[in-house]
Amino acid sequence: MKRYWIASVAIYVLAAAGAHAFPSGRPTMTLDGLWWFRFAPDDRGIAEQWFRPGVVFPDHVPVPGCWEAAGIGACS
Repeated sequence: MKRYWIASVAIYVLAAAGAHAFPSGRPTMTLDGLWWFRFAPDDRGIAEQWFRPGVVFPDHVPVPGCWEAAGIGACS
């Protein structure tokens, strides 16, 4: 019971501290939407410079979401 009480107090203290660390009105940006990408289990994107402008990304997944649920990649 004592551990539960200590954990509860710790969570309350952290939440209270966090509320003051980021005042309301803090700038935010939504990342929701359809994201286009390429999936590769290796590092070939670096070698093939997928970060360059004009590279085509044939796959897409809704965000928030899970690419495995969209049929891309493998579930681990």
